Amino acid sequence: GVATQVFLPEVMAVAYRSPAGQPIPPPVQAPGGGWLHADLGSPGDRESFETVLGTLPTDADAAKVAAAAQEWRLAVCEYRPWHREARRPPIVVGAVRAVEARAAATSRTRPLEGVEVCDLTAMWAGPLATWLLAGLGATVHKVEPDARLDGFRATRGGGIHPYGRLREPGRDSAMWNALNRGKNRVALDLRVAADREEFARLARRCAVVVDSFSPRVMANFGFSPLPAGPVGVSMPAFPPGPHRDWVAYGSGVHAALGLGERDDGTYSPPLVSYPDPITGLTATLAILAAIVVRDLGKQVEQVEVSLAAATQPLLGPGSGRLRPAGRSPGPDLLASGSFENRRVAGLDLPHPLSPFLDDSDVPVDSGRG
Repeated sequence: GVATQVFLPEVMAVAYRSPAGQPIPPPVQAPGGGWLHADLGSPGDRESFETVLGTLPTDADAAKVAAAAQEWRLAVCEYRPWHREARRPPIVVGAVRAVEARAAATSRTRPLEGVEVCDLTAMWAGPLATWLLAGLGATVHKVEPDARLDGFRATRGGGIHPYGRLREPGRDSAMWNALNRGKNRVALDLRVAADREEFARLARRCAVVVDSFSPRVMANFGFSPLPAGPVGVSMPAFPPGPHRDWVAYGSGVHAALGLGERDDGTYSPPLVSYPDPITGLTATLAILAAIVVRDLGKQVEQVEVSLAAATQPLLGPGSGRLRPAGRSPGPDLLASGSFENRRVAGLDLPHPLSPFLDDSDVPVDSGRG
């Protein structure tokens, strides 16, 4: 189940008979030396990046280019060299045993039944965590405004689609369908005052509110702290430090941590953006632990699991760098028996099963409810 999630783009490309998974851009050389990872998939990103380069000296190195691009909120990170150092994994020990105890105490096979989760996340790490919570019985409300749909819906034609062809824009994306099963969509735009009020009402009745924004976003919306009641779970790219407010996807974190360096001093992107599922799995354990601690009557208000902190243990002693595999593991994982067919764009296509017992399929609502 872990392998399926780590290699999900490759697995779903095989499942959808699509020609390729999500391509990760190769390193870009900075004018003054060094290498950059640049995720420029949103509209206008490439033009903005060219503008940034035009404002810099011709000898600007990778560090200066990345810092300038981040001021424009562009997901650009420097490829840094590998520095092996010991790190303790940021996982709350005993979280799995604790949730088993909760299940036994409630005599339920789905121990999070009755727990409501408000999901403000998008793309991979956060949706994976909330999908796993839904598999444990939680009711997940996915806050997704029409003006800013989840990027994995791939409405502009990218991504992974049945037979490699876009059939139903926004509804036939393999990654979106795999990660958002069993969630209720709530189309709230937090830039709108009335929607902020509705979100506050929703948050107050939830046990957990999860976001994957950079730290300043919730404060800008007036929700730092959250309304009294839920545990706030944040999943930014970087922990407190010099890059706290930087934006990055998992492949940018791979570059920034030094995990992209090869033995010859050159750099390579990962086969898949593995920091995302690592963070999603880690956040799931942290959320379960927070719920159990609250069950015990103790106060928990905020939990943070950043992509960099969750991935950093891979730098510890005895860990090897993750190199691009020689072939896609998709066919092997697809044959593992951990999939079921679901109807997408008129086709029956395989999707991962929840690793938890008593899984159920709740259709995603396309409205506000």
